[in-house]
Amino acid sequence: MLTSQTEINLGEAFADITDPETYLNGVPHATFKRLRDEEPVSWWDEKEGSGFWAVTRYDDLLHVSHNPRLFSSAQGIRLEEMDAEELVARQTLMEMDPPEHTAYRRLVQAPFLPREVAAYENAIRLLARAMIDEIRGQSEFDFVEAIARQLPMRMLGKLLGVPDSDGPWLVSRGDALIGNTDPEFTSHPVDLVDTNAYRLLPFRSPVSQELFDYAAEQARQRREQPTDDVISMLLLPKRDGEPLSEHEFKNFFALMVAAGNDTTVTPWPLACTPCWSIPTSWPNCALTRPFCPRLLKKCCAGAA
Repeated sequence: MLTSQTEINLGEAFADITDPETYLNGVPHATFKRLRDEEPVSWWDEKEGSGFWAVTRYDDLLHVSHNPRLFSSAQGIRLEEMDAEELVARQTLMEMDPPEHTAYRRLVQAPFLPREVAAYENAIRLLARAMIDEIRGQSEFDFVEAIARQLPMRMLGKLLGVPDSDGPWLVSRGDALIGNTDPEFTSHPVDLVDTNAYRLLPFRSPVSQELFDYAAEQARQRREQPTDDVISMLLLPKRDGEPLSEHEFKNFFALMVAAGNDTTVTPWPLACTPCWSIPTSWPNCALTRPFCPRLLKKCCAGAA
């Protein structure tokens, strides 16, 4: 529940944002609008946990994001309560503040700069066409399963330098990490089964150990035969001259699999929804290439 200096009655327009069931039918936009209008920074108590501040206005979010000295990520970024041992064991790029965060990000920044990404356009196009060919002729197909879940991770796999055949496995492992509370994606959903044995693993999941083992084998291969892929970059010395420790490397790899999968899979179907609701958009896309960037911009704005 919400506690603040201003009394607000919970109701249809002000749902409990701490309750997962609130989101079963989508984002409670009316609730967040009312929060922005009436309580842009509000404290929420949790049934389990110490509670959290909900910051709901864009300008306030920018202020928080750009002021790490006041709003540090180093003490954790999730609602899950973690002790000091867990914070150290599970630390990734996301739980760091500048300048440490900046130094780690630079390790893999080069392949994701705009100029480099533009160079991948043809490879992405070929991969997308191959995936579309796989579903061509079907009267119906699941866009999320057939395209949205597969294309980002298979492209990320190329950047990492892992075999194409490992793509589906990486997709499933990434889903299990991000969906670590959902029995549909993991056999060890947090809060539903005892996961204390995995409390020192990212996402409190045994899947992280599978990715650790996979990452260790990939690192062994790169040390024997270095390449120009992202995994090889992670094994190079940092600015201070020291390479990542084995544990840091494994955590970094698990983060890329999870974040590289989730951050692209989730917005994509949302961005396409406006197009599907306006069938006349598709002929314009197919016949007029200059129309595509404008359509994409509008779709992404709608998804955001």
